[in-house]
This record gives sequence, C-alpha cells and structure tokens, in this order.
Amino acid sequence: MSASTLPSSDRPAGLATPRNLILPALCVFALFLAFSVLRVPVPAPNEPHYLAKAQHYWDKEFCPGDFFLDSANTHRVFYHTVGWATRFLTLAQTAIVGRIVALLLLAVGWTAFVSRLLPGRWGSLWSAAVFLAISATGNFSGEWIVGGVEAKVFSYAFVFFGLAFLFERRWIVAGLSTGLAISFHPVVGIWAVAAAVFAGAVRQFAKRSDLPTLGEPVSRGVAAKQIILATVALVVASLPGLIPALNVVGSAAPEVQFQADYIVVFYRLKHHLNPMDFTWRQYSGYAILWYLWLFVELRRQSIQRAEAWNRWFVFGAMFIAFAGLVVGLDERTGKEMPFYAERMKLMKFYPFRLADVMLPIACSITLVRLALTARAGEGDVGANQSQRGSRFAWLLCAACMIFALTVPSRVLPSRPTAKAIARKDDWKEACRWISKNAPADALFLTPHNSVAFKWYAQRAEYVALKDCPQDAAGIVEWNRRLLYRTDWGRRYFDNGYSAEALREFQQTTKVTHMLATRQLNVPLEPIHSNEHFRVYRLGDLP
Repeated sequence: MSASTLPSSDRPAGLATPRNLILPALCVFALFLAFSVLRVPVPAPNEPHYLAKAQHYWDKEFCPGDFFLDSANTHRVFYHTVGWATRFLTLAQTAIVGRIVALLLLAVGWTAFVSRLLPGRWGSLWSAAVFLAISATGNFSGEWIVGGVEAKVFSYAFVFFGLAFLFERRWIVAGLSTGLAISFHPVVGIWAVAAAVFAGAVRQFAKRSDLPTLGEPVSRGVAAKQIILATVALVVASLPGLIPALNVVGSAAPEVQFQADYIVVFYRLKHHLNPMDFTWRQYSGYAILWYLWLFVELRRQSIQRAEAWNRWFVFGAMFIAFAGLVVGLDERTGKEMPFYAERMKLMKFYPFRLADVMLPIACSITLVRLALTARAGEGDVGANQSQRGSRFAWLLCAACMIFALTVPSRVLPSRPTAKAIARKDDWKEACRWISKNAPADALFLTPHNSVAFKWYAQRAEYVALKDCPQDAAGIVEWNRRLLYRTDWGRRYFDNGYSAEALREFQQTTKVTHMLATRQLNVPLEPIHSNEHFRVYRLGDLP
C-alpha cells in the first residue's frame, strides 16, 4: 500500500510527497557531511581500523603478516562493498568517498523516516539539526551515526528505510531494508528487529493490529502472506552479513570464549558495554532526554499510526537498554558478579546502542513537532491560547535544558597546541618514510599509543591497542601480545632497552623493525629520524 493510498487517519497532516522531499534530503546530507568533516577529520578514530581491514580483505599483500588484519572478517559485507574502492583509491580517498555515500544514504533514509512523523516539507532538516546538537553533548554508551565511515552508518540508514516502509504497511520492502541493516551490521540490525517486534506486539495486544478488519477490501490472509514474505526477504537479505558473524560467535572452545568475553566487556570495550563504567553525566544527560520525551508523549491525546509505531519502537529500544542495565549494574565486576559468565555473554552484544541513537532522535522529532505546532498556533483539538502559551513555554524550557547539556561539550573540537601538531606531523612523516623505504613484509613494534600506523605506514604491526579482533581466539591472542609487551617492558626497561632485551623480543615475536620515540635509548643507529621519532632495523643488532 503506497503513502498516497493510506487512510487519512494514518497519515500526519501535510505529509510531503516524495518529490518534495528531494531538496530536504539533500540539505540533510549537506548538514551531515559538514558535521562529519568539522568534528571528525579524516581519518576518524575508527577509519584506520575498518578501512585497513577492508583493503586487506581485497589485497592480501597489504600489510602481510599483520595479526589484526589476518583475523576473522565479521563485517564482510562492508569489507566487500566499501573495501572494493581501495583497489583504485588510497585509504584517505576511500574514507572520503565512503563518507559521502554512507551519509547520502543515511540522509535519504532519515528524510523518509522523519517525513512520516512530522508535517510539512522541512521537518527532517530541523530534526536533523536538533539531533546533531544533542549529539554534540555526548552520548550514553559511545554510539554515534554521523562521523567517519564504517558498517553501522549504512546499517542505521537501512533501519530508517525499514521504519519508513513499516509505517506505510509496505511489509516486503521493510523486511528487505531491515535485512540489509543486519547484513551490514548484525548487532544494529537485530536490535532494530527486536524493537520493531516489541512495538508490533504491543500494538497487537492493544487491539491496534495492522491486519485489515473484515470490513476492509484486503483480507487478513493477504496481509499475513505479505508479512510472511517480508520475513523471508529479511532473512535472505541478512544472510551475507549474518553468516560470517554467526561463524565467529561459535568458533572457539568454551574456555577461550569465556576469556574473550571478559576481555571485551571489562577491558577493551567497557566504555560501550559495562554500565558500571559510565559516568554520572552520561546517566544524567540521558535521564533528562528520557524525561523530556516521555513527558510530551504521555500528554498527547491523539497520535497517528506512524507516530504510534515509532513511540513503541523507541520504548522497545529503551526496554533493551534497561535490560542491559539490569544485567550489568552491580557493585562488583568480573568474577564476583553472580552468573557473571552468562551476564558477560549478554553484555557483549551492545544492549545500549539502539537506545543511544533512538532516544535523541525521538527527542529531536518531538521538539520540532512542538516548535511547528507553536509556530502555527495549533495544538490538540480544543487547545486555547493559554494552553498554547504553556506549550511554547515548555518548549523554551526544553531548549534551554538541551543548551545547558551542550555547554560542557564544544560543538567543534578544540584546536590542538603547536607541540601536538608538530608531534603528529612527525608521526605521519616517519610512517610515510616507512611506507617508501621499509620492506613490504616488515613487521613493526610501535609505541603503545600508536594511532593509524597501518593507515600511513602501510606496514604490519605486532600489536596495536586499537586493533582488537572480533573473534574469540583473536581477542585472546591480542590480549596475550599486549601483556607480553608490557611484561617485557617492565623487565628490561632502564631508561631504554639493551641489545639483549631487543634481541629477546625479536626472537619471540619475529618483529623486524621498531618505530619509537626519540627519547627512548636504543643501542642502534636509526635508519631514519626526525624531531620526535626514530625508525630502527632490529636486524642490525650486534
């Protein structure tokens, strides 16, 4: 059933036609792209991680022998699609093209989704602006959708498409879109499906089923058939990304899986997964957003069908997040937690990420709806001038609260100091020298806090803190390498490293070169140096 044939009671007043949404979608895209470029210059923190793996997926001669790049490919659809561009473009160029494509898809999906919820032509643009303003204040569990390019940006775009089609009862296309969301990022897509099922179950229980009644021209059997076909489309579209993810989940022995879960939940990704690691500001900020949105929603007398679906979808996302809090909140962590093994398995699937995005989106849509209502002097049926004034005062109060949340977090990143800029420039210069002069199969020991080494140097690393694999065996090996490097450093460091210490590390790890800070004393002549960094060939050890 198309939008033009929807019953009037199911459509927001003044619903824009698809042709009228082209310009707003382009404006939303321009806004997303500007926000991405200004806040997260290329490369974004995650782009070297994902795009280097995407290039290695297509070209095994890129950084051969790199432990992380050789690990399991869980985001295979992203590597296969976006990674294809690395055959013709540099990593930086791939990031730029990837951002443009991902954010354009996200903007169109956003516009299709929001246009079903707000009247008029420009609601999607105003809500996008409010959402980005809220995003600038921070988030609850580290989730974002406008920044660098990675698999989840595409996944959220398809989630928005799926919701837009769901609002219009276009079940098969909605299922296909959601399946593509799962294919690009299984965790994002599956949580979206769970929230949609929750919304549908609540509406069914509340006697608001979308199956036609006996008095309508379309039979229940036809509608049920469409839902079955939609489910088939969802499953088929999700398989290219779901199968690799499922293979990784069950690929390790139970004891190895337990170690990997512990490392991920309580160490590597605790800022995303462990609610005990979240700050008071994260809790208070999202509590305010939750109160603002809930206060308005519960006071609304009548809502359209799409708005009801979206309301319960957000409630579903929040329910999942609340379950994550129940599972993760404890005055103790790790092995002292009751049923800690089972709880870790649940916590590692990012229960907060969908709510982390959907609650700010819901608040932005609500605030724009209030603004449009106040501007038009319209409200609920029977609203008088006093009620409209009260509504406008509440809107002003909400805007002030969001501004107060925004103050501690600058909309644009602060300018780095001259010293930090010089150090970063020297890091890039050393890495680019390595890319031109070091052997293609070189294996490097890099500083503990190295960033984007493979991006600039195009050479393999022994281990990098940022580059943690996603399969259980790889996670355990990554942790072992970090622990060995730390233990070796503690045993041998004495204002530098002796030849014997470096020889032991080389024999154990098979590294061939080392990139170190200039202040580190090493009994070797560097093969390259600048003001901050030096490059050593460990084969030159006496």
